Amino acid sequence: MNKYDLIIVNADRRDDEFKFTGSQQKALLDWVKAGHGYVSIHGADNAAPDWIPEWRDMLGGVFSHVGLPDSKTRMGTFAIKITGSDHPITNGLKDFELKDELYYNLQMKHSIEPLATNRLQRRHLAGRLDPQLR
Repeated sequence: MNKYDLIIVNADRRDDEFKFTGSQQKALLDWVKAGHGYVSIHGADNAAPDWIPEWRDMLGGVFSHVGLPDSKTRMGTFAIKITGSDHPITNGLKDFELKDELYYNLQMKHSIEPLATNRLQRRHLAGRLDPQLR
């Protein structure tokens, strides 16, 4: 993996065929700590009970039915507001509409400030990582 600067993952890793073992999770965490990038898209943040705590910490927020809160989804068109326009990831982006499946009531670290939000999500950002999952 060291020849890559970034890995983008899109698979729901709760499914047996896509699960990362504990040693694979640790190897990816070490790779990211060494300065490489990891992007979790769509189902790749679907947290499995066997995730090591540092994995959840790296993602900052996860979609999960394990612990509290229980994450939810809603289909529709959502107004996305860019809240961190000075961040390199969102630099140059403007508010936009998105027609998709929205994840909300996520389990999030307290220190995470989202770079983009929407009205539905703002109502449900109270969801935080369950201490029992650590």
